[in-house]
Amino acid sequence: MSAQKAARKSCILLCVLVAVVSSISMGVVEPNDIVTMAYSTSVMVNEASQNCWGEAFRRNSTDNTAYEQAQQLIVELDECQIVAYDVNSIPQYSSTPVYIDLEVDDLFLEWDENDGDHLSKTFTFDGGYVEDSNCEYARVTVTDEDVLKWTLYRVTESGTLRITGTGTNEHDAIHLQRNYLDFTKVADVNECVSPLDTFEYQICYNNDTIFTYDNAFIIDWLPDDVEYPAGQDTYVVDGNDLVFVAGDSNYNEEEHYYVWEIGTISPDDANCVSIEVQVKEYVEPGSILHNVAELWADDGDYLIARDVNDLTICCWDEDPNILYVDEKAKGYNIGTSWINAYTDLADALERATYSKCSENFIIYVAQGTYDPNETEDNSFVLPDGCSVYGGFKTGGCSFEDRNPKKYKTVLTGLIDGNNIPDVDIIVTMGDETLLDGFTVTQSDTYAIYGNEIDCSIENCMITQNLGYGIRVINGDLLVKWCQIKSNEFYGVRHSGDGYNLIIENSQILRNRQYGIHCLQSTPIIKNSVISESDLANEGLQGIRILNPWDNPVLHNNTIANNKAEGISFVDSVNTPKKYPDLQNCIIYYNNKGGGNQLAGLNADEVANFCCIQDCNTLNTNNFNHIPEFAYVIDPNGTPDPNNYHLAADSFCKDLGNPSLTYTSQVDMDDDNRVSGNYVDIGADEVDCEDVHHDLDWNADGIVNMYEFSVLSAAWLSRDPNDPTLPTDPNFIDPNDFIGWNPKCDLHEDYTIDISDLMVLCEDDPETWLWVACWKDIDSTVIESTQMSSMAMNSLFFSADAFSLETTAIEEVESEVSSDTVIQILLFLDDVIADEPDNVADIQDMRAVLMDELKAILSEE
Repeated sequence: MSAQKAARKSCILLCVLVAVVSSISMGVVEPNDIVTMAYSTSVMVNEASQNCWGEAFRRNSTDNTAYEQAQQLIVELDECQIVAYDVNSIPQYSSTPVYIDLEVDDLFLEWDENDGDHLSKTFTFDGGYVEDSNCEYARVTVTDEDVLKWTLYRVTESGTLRITGTGTNEHDAIHLQRNYLDFTKVADVNECVSPLDTFEYQICYNNDTIFTYDNAFIIDWLPDDVEYPAGQDTYVVDGNDLVFVAGDSNYNEEEHYYVWEIGTISPDDANCVSIEVQVKEYVEPGSILHNVAELWADDGDYLIARDVNDLTICCWDEDPNILYVDEKAKGYNIGTSWINAYTDLADALERATYSKCSENFIIYVAQGTYDPNETEDNSFVLPDGCSVYGGFKTGGCSFEDRNPKKYKTVLTGLIDGNNIPDVDIIVTMGDETLLDGFTVTQSDTYAIYGNEIDCSIENCMITQNLGYGIRVINGDLLVKWCQIKSNEFYGVRHSGDGYNLIIENSQILRNRQYGIHCLQSTPIIKNSVISESDLANEGLQGIRILNPWDNPVLHNNTIANNKAEGISFVDSVNTPKKYPDLQNCIIYYNNKGGGNQLAGLNADEVANFCCIQDCNTLNTNNFNHIPEFAYVIDPNGTPDPNNYHLAADSFCKDLGNPSLTYTSQVDMDDDNRVSGNYVDIGADEVDCEDVHHDLDWNADGIVNMYEFSVLSAAWLSRDPNDPTLPTDPNFIDPNDFIGWNPKCDLHEDYTIDISDLMVLCEDDPETWLWVACWKDIDSTVIESTQMSSMAMNSLFFSADAFSLETTAIEEVESEVSSDTVIQILLFLDDVIADEPDNVADIQDMRAVLMDELKAILSEE
């Protein structure tokens, strides 16, 4: 087929979407003064017209000035091919969308009347499409090129065009009808087909016109998920011979179509053809077998009729409610099992949106990194009622074995590899949806967004987004067991009269503006940590509450280290004011560490059983006392921002309100909310003694690779203030002081050497792989950083093998036996195998010990 004929074929069917995305006056009505949800107008075109081009559609701007209304868009269609067209529309301000099914090579047009507004699309399409600005069978003109903007798109994959709620915009669609004679395609199936089912397509035509069509043929473009067994070359056994049997020559296996040569179709001619096909063994349940049949004349010069048949695949999988996603899967990419999982989360969400196999799909996603590049508007859109779980290991595992911390599942806004976020919204929540077990990162505007929906977000890390962590408008939002940190705007922003923001057992940390911001909604925040908000130092609080709908509830939270006040409250609409119920909270070290802890609130009036810095404790149940955290960074008791666990003997133990109910509540470690006589103040409940270790330098509750890497970076460095150094500077090597870190001088001998390594690795008292009693850690984490059993058993160096009293590295090394050095080398080999970030430093340490081992062996 020539390029011109191909272009004619691709442009012959046109669907036009007109999306006016500019501001329109309130008094404008729809064309033809429509008042119903949809209307259609059928227009017949003269096939014998001498002028093939004629005006078929015209639209004026609907802005409220005469000049703006003079702006006009004109779409001209090929009247020689188009028999009729339908115009479909919805009225302004409608919230009910219109759906239009489009096929491959259909066209649709987007336009607006204001410069720049065309960047805001007001349609979605679940198929594929490309820009097509040079289609000879759809001419588009405008009266002012600088004002009207338009883009023509050609459909590359069939789907449904969704025209969304209009507001003050107008949306029209023109669908063209252009069969010249009756032409139908049907399947001999009543409902749906299952894998390996065999069925028949029948295609019929009836020429009820006065025209004759010569050299006609029918071409049937078969669906990808069916096979035509009779078209395959094969071998059969005939007696003792293997006989080759050629497949049906009318079938093109490479392009997957079948052709019937019809010849001449005279007036009143009618006939039918048929083909028997078989469904493939592995097909997506609930998907559509989309079949297109076409009738051409003059050896393919003219398309005179076309029909489609859509047949549904039955919901044949064992559990049609669950879809599987694994970027490493090598199966059939149909989501029915871990083996045949989708490799793209967008495919699973598309099926959950349109498949009829379930009303509320559940999606399991294996570890890996997924971006929404292939989804409409670059967002993972969760359909209503859908639950999406991450944290499964590659290859799959049971739901009970999922572990989001171990099997990290990332939804990212990075697409093109330049480390600049490309996606405005990574996840768009639907109504009654759940997102559980994901890291959502690197969005340009919102990591997670929802509007006029209720949703839940659990066990998620939401971090390093250029805008908001979570933004929900006019809907109830539940956030549980999440860490929302290091986002450039707010951690959580929620608004809407009468709606609730519920945050439980979560950490809102180091967000550049507000940690939590609520406007006209009701925040209910319990057992959570809000810390280090306002990194931009703009006076933005940890929690900001504006004009709440009902009294906020703030129970058992630790609100500390925020750069501005811990809580800010403004109520200018309610009488009396809707003050928060503030109980059992630590509100300390905020506002540059010592200023007012509350803004717009009087602790004497609203707080009970709270530990609030510099509050008035007379005639109240509150406390102005250092809370006493397990990990502090200065003599004032300021908590380490990486760890808000209370000290074992903290002042806040057992001082919470004994009258509240704590049923079904747990603390920030998922431990019992009440341990001891009464509930503790703050997010942490102290229920054990071994809560802190001096060598846990990153305050993560375990002494392991981090601490070792810090020591290895300081290996063989010396204290520049060492009193034993030579007084003559000519005998001092400046390189000896590079990397000096005083906290690594565990033996306190002014040198970081093998004696300090021994202190880190000793286990009496236990140091290496010490785990805090509050730390819930998978045993595999310890195993991955553990030295070999041989090295482990030998790292308790005996006194005769190691002198802890020596102060110079030369003296220490001279007293170390070859066995001791070998065990340390084995330990270092295990450390290197775990590939920490500073392998080079550890290699340097190992090289020094190898030289020492050679020297010892030569003496032995």
